[in-house]
Amino acid sequence: MDTMINTTAYSLLGLLAKRDWTAAELARFMEHSVIRYILPRTRSQLFNEPKRLVKLGLARGRPAAAGGARGTVYSITPRGRRQLAAWLEAPGEGLRLEHKSLLKFYLTDSSNVEGLRMRVAEMRGQVLAAAREALALVSDINQRGVMLPQTAVAASLASGLAVSQYRGQLEWLAELENALDSLPAADEAGKWALTHYARTQRELEQLLGEYAD
Repeated sequence: MDTMINTTAYSLLGLLAKRDWTAAELARFMEHSVIRYILPRTRSQLFNEPKRLVKLGLARGRPAAAGGARGTVYSITPRGRRQLAAWLEAPGEGLRLEHKSLLKFYLTDSSNVEGLRMRVAEMRGQVLAAAREALALVSDINQRGVMLPQTAVAASLASGLAVSQYRGQLEWLAELENALDSLPAADEAGKWALTHYARTQRELEQLLGEYAD
C-alpha cells in the first residue's frame, strides 16, 4: 500500500529519481527552474520534506563526501521509485485559480468606478511583475544552460504556458478597462451583465467547438 504524501514530496521524489541531491541543492534547483511556477513552495517546505521521505522509507540519506556538497545527500529507494511510478501513472489535477485582487474587484460596488480601475491597475502590475520574473528565470537558463537534462525538454515546453497566460491576462485586463468607460446605470445593471454573460457563453462554446473532441 502506498504511503500518503503530498505533492511537494512527490516533486522531490521525482527529482531524486533523476539523481542524488542535498536538501540545499533541491531547494536551489526548484527556485531556479520552471518547476517553480508549476509548484511554488517556500524554502522551509523544500528543506523539511527530504527528511520526511527518509522516515517513510521512500528515500535514504548519507553524509556528503568530504570536499563536496555539505550536509546530507538524499537518494530514492526502490520503494520510492515504485510509489513515484504509480503516482505518475495516475490522473493529475487541473489548474486552480485563487486571485485575491480579482475577488476584491468582484466585491467592489460597480458605482465605485475609481475603485474598480485601481484593481485593474493592480492586477496589470501583478501580471507584468510576474512576466518580468519569468523572463529573468528563462534568460538565466539560456545563459547558464539546463541544470537537469532529463527534464529539459518537458520543462522548455512547459515554459510556453507562461507566455500564453500573461498575454491572455493582459488582453483581458485591457478589455476590462475599456468596459469600465461605459458601465450601466443601476437600473440597467442586470440587463448589461446578461449581455456580457451571453458573450462569455458564446466564446466558451466556440472554444470547446475548436478544441474539444
